[in-house]
Amino acid sequence: MHIYNNVNIVLNDFTAHTGSVNSVCFSPDGQMLVYGCADNTIRISSVDGLLLQIFVGHTDYITSVAFSPDGLFIVSGSADGTIKLWSLEKGLLHTLKRHSGAVVSVCFSPDGKVIASGGEDSDVIIWSTQGIPLHVLKSHEDTVTSVVFSPDGQILASGSRDYNIRLWKIDGTLNSRLDIGYDANSLAFTPDNKMIVLGGSESTLVLIPLDGIHLDWLAEHEDEVTSVDVTSEGMIVSGSLDSTICLWNPEKELIHKFKGHNDFVLSVCFSPDGQTFASSGADGKVCLWSIEGELLQTIEENYDLVTTAVFSLDGRYIGTGNVDGTVILWNTQGSLLHRLEDHTGLVSSVAFSPDNELVISGSHDGTICYWTIIGELLFALDVSPDPVLSVAFSPDGQKIASGGADHTVVLWNLEGEELGVLKGHNEFVHTVMFSSDGLYLRSIAADDEVKYWFVSSGVEVGEPDSKFIDVTFFGNSKLSSISEAVLIDADPADVQNFLELIKHPRWVPLTGTFVRYDWLSKGQRLTYTTAVNEFAGEVMIESNKF
Repeated sequence: MHIYNNVNIVLNDFTAHTGSVNSVCFSPDGQMLVYGCADNTIRISSVDGLLLQIFVGHTDYITSVAFSPDGLFIVSGSADGTIKLWSLEKGLLHTLKRHSGAVVSVCFSPDGKVIASGGEDSDVIIWSTQGIPLHVLKSHEDTVTSVVFSPDGQILASGSRDYNIRLWKIDGTLNSRLDIGYDANSLAFTPDNKMIVLGGSESTLVLIPLDGIHLDWLAEHEDEVTSVDVTSEGMIVSGSLDSTICLWNPEKELIHKFKGHNDFVLSVCFSPDGQTFASSGADGKVCLWSIEGELLQTIEENYDLVTTAVFSLDGRYIGTGNVDGTVILWNTQGSLLHRLEDHTGLVSSVAFSPDNELVISGSHDGTICYWTIIGELLFALDVSPDPVLSVAFSPDGQKIASGGADHTVVLWNLEGEELGVLKGHNEFVHTVMFSSDGLYLRSIAADDEVKYWFVSSGVEVGEPDSKFIDVTFFGNSKLSSISEAVLIDADPADVQNFLELIKHPRWVPLTGTFVRYDWLSKGQRLTYTTAVNEFAGEVMIESNKF
């Protein structure tokens, strides 16, 4: 993704990964960018290139992302057929599932009260921000490629591969139909609500008044126009499959033609103040440009994205799962020990056995891999065509639990034999955890439903009288050097146990170790902070008695 100014100088170049960046959007204050990627992740960066947050949850590539008008939420659409609503503070809030194929475009209304989506199934859907479909609009005859609200929020425009634009009232009634003669890849309203700027399968931009008469044709690109955006002052930016970006003034005159991408330009957007714009492309780049043509920022993340990481129980190792399908074993000085490369999809979960001799990993490729601590692959289980999202060892090391996008929990023995499939969740299971006595299993799904199961029989039970202790290391290398362990709402005995834990020699090798204790008014919160060379993240220790 690139950001350009209007004199053809690249301001910033964000090289996020080797896959395409399919959609990019500024936050309302202009200080952040959200971009959706072909590796199924959603990333948020500051405009100076610092990666701030990563959301992982979709099971296929991201097609469209948008900030809410207040900048507190993000909506994402994916080829997995779902829409997800995220909070910058809390993460995933809702998963919206109504489209029968890929979701191609999503957007917030200007007041932030509703969300619109268009999909491969030809439907346009208006949703509440609680995830309830308010209106399902059936009029298009092919994939809906773009949805956008007018600046006053009274009209929703949808573009489709059926060569038509539909204009809808906010109550879901069809207002009018504009026949355009070719695919409508991207739509944007002019600030006066009177015209729509269309980018489509032709190499021209078309400015269409709402009465349907073509006013202006802006012909400069040499291939299909993939994305358009308009500022409040009427400036227009367009991206194309010809790898170029064009900037037009309100008089529809070409100001600059930018060549910064090495492949298709897939998304362009202006900052709220209209002084910069961002572009993203099939070359995996995100660039920020000033409208004077200066490259403002290049975001480069030349390392594998860490999606999950855990400590071994003896504190000697850290295991990380990565977007590129690798599992990496580190020592606690930050030195890489083994790179395990048998998964073909994003690694979502890693766990060490209690004796620290085995490592298991779950992946979006639907497999679980068993490894020795020296990096030898013992075997791989083909669990499901759906992603495996969480794996865990039992306290005695004799059983393994997995949770997945197919809404099930599965128990396995160390030979890879299936012991039981636990069904009852209505959403994907992102966390599985054994009780400390090994008698129970806790599973948590995307809708925040928590279930408890007898390990011996797989029967669901109420909240058991057992402890569940979850120690997980989350992080991204080269972002900072701080990791934290937090004991939340703990009783005095738990606090004492934790204090003894951090005095254990297994914590000593960590580089630059120091301890900070924070006691909060609502419950007891103890924070253990340590620096790890070339590594960063959080260790959360939750101790709960039921």
